[in-house]
Amino acid sequence: MVHAGNVEGFVPNSLLTYRAEIKSGDYHDNMNTENYLKWLKEKLIPNLPNDAVIVLDNAAYDYSTSEIPTSKSNKLDTQTCLNANNIYFEPSF
Repeated sequence: MVHAGNVEGFVPNSLLTYRAEIKSGDYHDNMNTENYLKWLKEKLIPNLPNDAVIVLDNAAYDYSTSEIPTSKSNKLDTQTCLNANNIYFEPSF
């Protein structure tokens, strides 16, 4: 299960559930880049308010694709990624 929230509660319609295939006892073994990107693109981003800020933990699947900037990415790389994915942002941010 993957979900997001803030002080006001969970983000509506952003819940992603899927059947766990690995039974190691650690939920991280069941999350992968495919599930993460599906959740991000289909559930989280479409349901966020326009002024939302996304804060991620440092899980490996958050950064396992070159499409997504990391904490080490510079501003230009981040803006290029946002533009390539048609994600609006204020250039002054």
